[in-house]
Amino acid sequence: MNPPPVKILLFSLLFTTAFMGSISPLFNMIISMNSAFGDGLTQEQITASLGNRKADLLIKMIPTVVTTETLEKGQKPTIEFRLFDSGTNQSFSHVTYYVIVEKDGKKLLYDLFHDHAGDVRIHVNPSIRGNISINGEKTTCLYVWIITFAKPVTISGLFFASG
Repeated sequence: MNPPPVKILLFSLLFTTAFMGSISPLFNMIISMNSAFGDGLTQEQITASLGNRKADLLIKMIPTVVTTETLEKGQKPTIEFRLFDSGTNQSFSHVTYYVIVEKDGKKLLYDLFHDHAGDVRIHVNPSIRGNISINGEKTTCLYVWIITFAKPVTISGLFFASG
C-alpha cells in the first residue's frame, strides 16, 4: 500500500511558555517528532502523555474534503493544528509548531508557526504555478511566523494544486 500523497511531519511542540512555565522562557519543552499522513481528507489526532497529563494534537483540514474540482471553483482550504489537554479540552497557549509538508518525497514547506492562543490555522491559496510563498508576520529574532485572528498566515503556490 502506497503512503498518502501529502506527508505532514512536525515537531508537535517546540516552545510552549505557558504550558511548562518554569524551565526556561524560550525552550521549555521539546517533544519528539511525530508524523501524520493526510490526503486532504478529514483529520488526524495524536496523543502523548506529559507526566500525569495527556496532550492531544489535532491536525484538521477545513473543509474536510478538498478536490481538484472544488479548488477550481475557488475553495480556499485551511490546515488547523490544535494542541490541547484531553482531560479539560483546553488548548495550550503559546505553542510553536515546526511544520514540514512533503509530497512525493519533495519538501514543499518547512517552517515555524506560532499562535499565542495555541491554535494554528494556516490558510492555503493553491496555484498551479510559482514556488511556495508564505504571507504573514514573521519575527526578526527567531524567524517564526506569528499567527493571530487579525493577522492570519497564507501559503500560496503549488500546495494542494494536484492530488
